[in-house]
Amino acid sequence: MKRSPGWLAAVLAALSAPAESSAQPAIHIAAGVTIPTGDYSDYAKSGWITQAGYSAPVGEAGLALGGQVFFGRNNHEPPPDENKSYLYGAAGIVRYAYGDTDEVYPFVFGMAGLLAESFRSDAQPGLNGSAAKLAAGAGAGVGFPAGDMTGYVNAWFLNGFGSEADTRLFGVTTGLRLPLDGF
Repeated sequence: MKRSPGWLAAVLAALSAPAESSAQPAIHIAAGVTIPTGDYSDYAKSGWITQAGYSAPVGEAGLALGGQVFFGRNNHEPPPDENKSYLYGAAGIVRYAYGDTDEVYPFVFGMAGLLAESFRSDAQPGLNGSAAKLAAGAGAGVGFPAGDMTGYVNAWFLNGFGSEADTRLFGVTTGLRLPLDGF
């Protein structure tokens, strides 16, 4: 496979320009799908997730710090089909947006926090239980103007580090950032 440094140089040049618009604190809400990987995919099916959070600009244009909470569910492979895992937790977020955020723009982010997995079985309630673990992840997305708000679509990977098995998943979410004028 021939590798061309030209495309890499073009991508790096496009991403080297920080966001230019006047950033302000914002809350965000999002929802999407999760796709289990690793040990978690041995028994969990694709599921759903919801997220809500807050971010505020810091330092240079494009950089923001914040946090989010999330809640989701993944059903399990049969037998029995009524087994499910609820995933919930909180994470700190570092986000960097490139270019003018008054137009379509790319962004990247990293996150670290806690992930809890609560297993529930209707058929075998003796197996019910919960465990919390440290988690870290990263992702990238595209933001776009949506009136006074900003819409976005992103893809991310989250790894919950556990003593028995890691809970790893990919997610794709879409959401809205709502600016908090006057704060």
